[in-house]
Amino acid sequence: MGLRRIDLNLLVTFQALIEERNVSRAAERLALSQSAVSHALKRLRETFQDELLVRGPSGMEPTPRAVTLAIAVKSGLATIETAVDEKRRFDPATCHATFHLSVTDYIRPYLMSRLCAHVREAAPHMRLVFETPDERQVSSAVAYEGLQIRLADLQLGGPMESMGVLEDTFSVAMRSGHPYAAEELTLERYLQLAHIKVTGVGSSAIDRALTAKGLVRDVVARMPNCLEALEVVECTDLVVAMPSHWAQLAQFPQGCITRPLPLALRMPIEAAWHPRNTNDPAHAWLRETVRRVFVAGRSQYTASSTIN
Repeated sequence: MGLRRIDLNLLVTFQALIEERNVSRAAERLALSQSAVSHALKRLRETFQDELLVRGPSGMEPTPRAVTLAIAVKSGLATIETAVDEKRRFDPATCHATFHLSVTDYIRPYLMSRLCAHVREAAPHMRLVFETPDERQVSSAVAYEGLQIRLADLQLGGPMESMGVLEDTFSVAMRSGHPYAAEELTLERYLQLAHIKVTGVGSSAIDRALTAKGLVRDVVARMPNCLEALEVVECTDLVVAMPSHWAQLAQFPQGCITRPLPLALRMPIEAAWHPRNTNDPAHAWLRETVRRVFVAGRSQYTASSTIN
């Protein structure tokens, strides 16, 4: 296929459709009619001899061919736009981009409300789509224009650039009336307790550390997230290990207390993205906003920990 056969405006429409996954929203973003965008999608399908976008359970989904094209199109259009307007300055107040963020349950309560508040104030037209990460792969939307908030040792989605955003530790939560609530939580006592294991990224680090010592904890229940586990902990003698920052969140039950996990474990969290988005001004602004949210959260956490 010759490049001269492709209308550059079609590629602009293609990028909007890939990012919005919706003809109406793409039309609104491009200030075009829905029929014009639908016609452009038809031309794109004819040009590339591929459906490009097909209907799925949660809306329009890109075909494998579209995902491959999207990578090249976004990079190419960004290069052209920068070359045409070297003095271009990014204004978050006028940005209509949509970003998909893969955020684990461990981090979502810590990040979502703070990030949404910042974005709504500075970039009211920007859309954020939060996804629960899959430990085996990332969605095409996250891989294309998104951001992964993940454990630093979890490598998904091929070569990525990243920055550290949070260095957390683990704590053990138990009800305030637990038989060991007034005792120092030694490793020996920790292993005598009955445990809830929160499934997903992070929770297996404790088991790996214990296995390395030839030890094992008594896991009697497995649950999908910390909040559900804490509800059970509050009314039983079960305990749950969780990121220490959870104790400072509003969702932490008043009837529970925490003790430091008697294992030297760190929980480094990073924001990761595909290198093609590094120089994209909107993406760079979102990354910096995420970083600032975590910095502000760490300051609040440190102050609260000092007071308590």
